[in-house]
Amino acid sequence: MDSGDEASDQAIVFDGSGLQADGGLMREGVVITAAGALQNEVWSRPLLVDTNDIGMWIAAMRTSVGDDEYVVVVSDSGISLRSGQAIDGLTLAASLTGLALNNDGDTVSIWGVVSELSDAWASVGTLLLYNDSIVAREGDAVDYDGDGVADPDYTLRRLRGRGWLGMSDRSPTGLPRVYIHVNALVTKESTGESFGAVLRIEARAPNLGCASIDYDHDGMVTTADFDAYMLLYSSSDPDADLNGDGLVNSQDISVFVALFADCTQP
Repeated sequence: MDSGDEASDQAIVFDGSGLQADGGLMREGVVITAAGALQNEVWSRPLLVDTNDIGMWIAAMRTSVGDDEYVVVVSDSGISLRSGQAIDGLTLAASLTGLALNNDGDTVSIWGVVSELSDAWASVGTLLLYNDSIVAREGDAVDYDGDGVADPDYTLRRLRGRGWLGMSDRSPTGLPRVYIHVNALVTKESTGESFGAVLRIEARAPNLGCASIDYDHDGMVTTADFDAYMLLYSSSDPDADLNGDGLVNSQDISVFVALFADCTQP
């Protein structure tokens, strides 16, 4: 913006208005009032923003507290991720290169990882987060031939922020399952050859309770949903994998029976 001050000349505009997080304007130099903010933390420069078909949005911005600088992921409800945060023993660097949102409000993001020998701005390696869970990281084996099994000879070397990053909505039944498509660098270990690829990675969302077994979408769990589940189970359909372990077996039956009992009680 032509504000005459480089410390306050950037903001995110959404549908013609300055974007607000938790009621506070997201403009460079403005103190953050959104949930999850640190004391005296102010907005700095916008990085990435995405929206979905129902008007929800997600954004990544740089922030600062005195001389300390951060990268955060924020939505209308507040800050959900920030650099310096530890997830499964890995620390997020102030390097975020990809961000996407689906119609269920799930987010996917690509972060750098802080090396033990580097500061918060230097990173070694990258990882892919689905909401706040790691679903892929450098060094993972890649399912190169698409048979559902990772191939040890093909290894993920870099997740690329530029290029394609997106994900599907949750499966039509409401089950906790989405597909993430991400641009990546893959290495064939036997030859040392590296090449770009768009990978499809399956992620599991948190269980949605009764909605996850309402297969006919009538707002109730009835014997019709029981019959529908048994058809999925008998054909080993992935949507019958209720515990998210990649298998369709008696453990999933147990999950379904427990949910069915809870959801059909008067």
